[in-house]
Amino acid sequence: MNAKERILKYLDKKGVTQYVFSQRTGLSNGFLKSGSSLSVDNLRLISSIFNDLNVLWVIYGEGPMIVSSIGHTQIGSDNRIVHSSVHVQADGSAEIDRMKQEIDMLKSAIKDKDEIIQLLKRK
Repeated sequence: MNAKERILKYLDKKGVTQYVFSQRTGLSNGFLKSGSSLSVDNLRLISSIFNDLNVLWVIYGEGPMIVSSIGHTQIGSDNRIVHSSVHVQADGSAEIDRMKQEIDMLKSAIKDKDEIIQLLKRK
């Protein structure tokens, strides 16, 4: 299966027609049916619009077809593949862990502010 066939498979899974795909991307209606190659610029455009589409899956057929937005892989402006540093588990545990860390940081900030308030009250 080539890259364009993988994109067609993704669109089918998401219930997106080729017409809607061409409207959203600005690419021709027959773009996915003509030829087998896919330029980096076109892949960058497609992945910016369909941001849950795993670029590595499109190119190599590796990994999941659909990824979480916090685990997204994109093509950078220098044509390098850029990976997010957070990998999401199927159960969403990475997002939960991130939220727990944020809560801990906020609690610490509140504690620091409370101590400052107490010091100011003593003066």
